[in-house]
Amino acid sequence: MSTAKTVEAILNKEDKAIEHIIQQNKDLFQELSNLKNEMKEMNDEKEEIERDNDSLNKSRTIMQGYLKNIYEMNKIENKLKKINHTMFRDLFIIYYITIFFSIMFNVLILNIEKHSIQYLSYFVFTVILIVKGISFYKYKKNNDKAICKLNEELLKTQKATDLVNDLFDNM
Repeated sequence: MSTAKTVEAILNKEDKAIEHIIQQNKDLFQELSNLKNEMKEMNDEKEEIERDNDSLNKSRTIMQGYLKNIYEMNKIENKLKKINHTMFRDLFIIYYITIFFSIMFNVLILNIEKHSIQYLSYFVFTVILIVKGISFYKYKKNNDKAICKLNEELLKTQKATDLVNDLFDNM
């Protein structure tokens, strides 16, 4: 017998057990259908939560990079401030030394009557000024190199921070 005839034969019988089995089958089929729909909704919700989680992890990583860049920029700026402060202090020391030597030179010139000693003191004063000028030039040149290097690091960090800002804007 074919399946359709078997189903028709079962449906035509007046047996209560068969009706109960058919009703249970319908109920189970309905419950299965409901569970499949519920499972599909849960899978969709799970995928949405995973997307949100990935987005939050990405945001967290970006924030960490951003804060690290800001920290690095702050360290570099503090180094620059320290170098500038040191240079400023050293300039004042050199200024006061130059004034002191100028006063000493003038006192020596005015109180010395021999021309040879006056020329010698003038020569010593000039040599001291030249040596001080050269040493300050070397000192400034080294500091300028350090400042340039720190400025380059600062620019790189600022560019990285700008990239992070762009990522934030695109989220």
